[in-house]
Amino acid sequence: MGMYNLGAINCDDNYDICEKEGVTEFPVFRIYPQFPLQTQDLKDDNFNMKRLKKRASKFIQDKVIEITAVNHDTFIKDNPGKAKVLLFTDKKGVPTIYKALSYNFEKTLFFGIVRPEETNLVKKYKAKNYPSIYLVQPGKKPLKFNDDMNYYSIANFINIHSEIFDFGDAPEAELKSAASKPWMSEKLPQLSQQSAKDICFGKKGL
Repeated sequence: MGMYNLGAINCDDNYDICEKEGVTEFPVFRIYPQFPLQTQDLKDDNFNMKRLKKRASKFIQDKVIEITAVNHDTFIKDNPGKAKVLLFTDKKGVPTIYKALSYNFEKTLFFGIVRPEETNLVKKYKAKNYPSIYLVQPGKKPLKFNDDMNYYSIANFINIHSEIFDFGDAPEAELKSAASKPWMSEKLPQLSQQSAKDICFGKKGL
């Protein structure tokens, strides 16, 4: 599984498909985002792969959790049987490659991102350079990624060292990290419609 799934259709040989999809101009590059977003077409003759990737990257779902000193321990300890991936970066936002990894591995791993302002975490992981990626497994020393920063190199690193081999056919159940819920890391969590079930109403004996 890569960042994008690419395919081509010859409408002379597959007229029914093109008619069903409403394709009447050629060539056309159609992007199919996750439902319920609408398809997007690129019809400009000045097409190039860079432009197509830039347009498609806007639709990659982001499953990355912002990690701070407040929710770090919750992130690491939650779902102890699952490995966690941490990206230390000094850039704003979330890199497209990291978004794609977080989405494609969402059923088996948790992905977090740490900013330079989190000096205690930077020191804890000895993240001297940016970007730096660490794989964290329960009871083991964090393992640093030391290869080229591209999708396939990082995905292979995760597959090999997390002992979880993802071929795109994992169960549909999505994992949800407690670190993505602020009230799960607060000493005195505030009760709200979103937090009620986790704080009290979903617990037995109350």
